[in-house]
Amino acid sequence: MSIVTDANGFHERVSQDVSNFRGTPPRQIGKALEGLQGKKLEGHSLSSENLAIARSESVFTSKSYSNAASKDVVVDGVNFSAEDVEDIRGLLKDVFSNAPKGTSDLGYADYAKMGLAENAVRSYAEKNLTGEQAEVVNRAVSNYFDEVIKKEDELIRGTYTTYTIDNLYYGKRYDGTDEIIRKMRQAIRDLAKNPNLPEQARQTFANTSLDGPGMILSASNMELAGNIRSKFSTVNWNDDKERNALLNQYRDWMRPAYLELYAGSSKFTEAKLSEDFDLFSSFFEQANKAVERAAVGHIDFQI
Repeated sequence: MSIVTDANGFHERVSQDVSNFRGTPPRQIGKALEGLQGKKLEGHSLSSENLAIARSESVFTSKSYSNAASKDVVVDGVNFSAEDVEDIRGLLKDVFSNAPKGTSDLGYADYAKMGLAENAVRSYAEKNLTGEQAEVVNRAVSNYFDEVIKKEDELIRGTYTTYTIDNLYYGKRYDGTDEIIRKMRQAIRDLAKNPNLPEQARQTFANTSLDGPGMILSASNMELAGNIRSKFSTVNWNDDKERNALLNQYRDWMRPAYLELYAGSSKFTEAKLSEDFDLFSSFFEQANKAVERAAVGHIDFQI
């Protein structure tokens, strides 16, 4: 979980893992959690027709589920063949591997990646599944990311004493009274005196304010985060006009947010926007390849 503290009007990122400093304080801080384990199956059994019955879409997303018996499955009243389940689980595994997991702060770009993941899975479902099957799978992905968002919130509240300042894009704060914060601040003081670090690095830590509340680099404008996720989930990324229109909208949405984050620096704001655009293109390319692999596996070669 990333933390930002004020330093002469600028925001410096610091990390609990300060020993790995390489010129710029690492972004990640806090205890990393294991990946989402998924919900336990409810009422998993075999019917008289030898069908594995799953009353939750977690059959596609849970790490604990195994279809080793190669049985067909009924999920929320909808039939899926064993091959369907294998292809869908492979697709989601690939897509989720590069998607946000809720084990660290979720910025607005993470919500865009969630939307792109939902977009990719929806594209696969429309072309390879029935309407009822597609509805179940799309809901599974949506529920998965809802759990990711919930997991991040639980992580933050479980680690720090926090509060949120309204009308800010990054309004989440920790009050600095928690033991982990005191230890982190002491580590920063020690780094400022560490002769093994470059002078610039020591000055960075020496100038970092250790008083008062600190910022958590997590999106706090949930209406905006939800809009970004929704727009990216429905855009036709392969249509240049539609994609560019969305990216321009994203730029308009996020420019004031990044100006807030980077203390009014237009240079850092534009650099972050460019970084986001590259991230989205890379993520879509990876998700699209996952869709292509799953679609090949889904093809029925029988005559």
